[in-house]
Amino acid sequence: MAHFYSILTGTVDFSDAIDMQEYVRDLFPHGAESTDYLHTNVLEMIDATEQGEKFLCGDISKMLVQLIQAGGTQARTVGLQASHSGHVVVELWSNRFNKWVLLDPDYNVHYTNAAGTPLSAIELYNMSQDSRKIRDIKPVIGKSSNTMHKKDSNLVKLFYKNGFAVNFYNRWVEQNLPRRHPARSPSIMM
Repeated sequence: MAHFYSILTGTVDFSDAIDMQEYVRDLFPHGAESTDYLHTNVLEMIDATEQGEKFLCGDISKMLVQLIQAGGTQARTVGLQASHSGHVVVELWSNRFNKWVLLDPDYNVHYTNAAGTPLSAIELYNMSQDSRKIRDIKPVIGKSSNTMHKKDSNLVKLFYKNGFAVNFYNRWVEQNLPRRHPARSPSIMM
């Protein structure tokens, strides 16, 4: 955790967020939480992991967004939808790349193009629509023992190809508002 205190003295950028993602993914295995953490901040959730608590994608994304925002960088959640399930990931504004970049803290993965530049949700969506461009999407998988992404995971075709919703107004994260609360809008859907 000391590493994050040094990060928070500056602005969090992509490589810092990757370290944060790896840190929160290392804390606990994926699983349904036993308690409602709707009105809980990231520090309380981290404390709960020490007691054996598990969390799902929305919870770990909330943790990562709060850590990134504490470092003075804009971050937001992105909701993804497959035919029978949903998924929540994070985008942060990267000054280095001058754009939004996507991190998936639950699967502990981010995606780059063939040149190695991290991709945003809209870039993943657009590239996944073209059978030639989809081959240029490269998953970069984290090292945590809790990493859910496997070499044969095909999350791009499962989630990103179907569209997404970006939450632009993220005060709901700090206010811990319920999922359907009107203050969680506006959002954009693709």
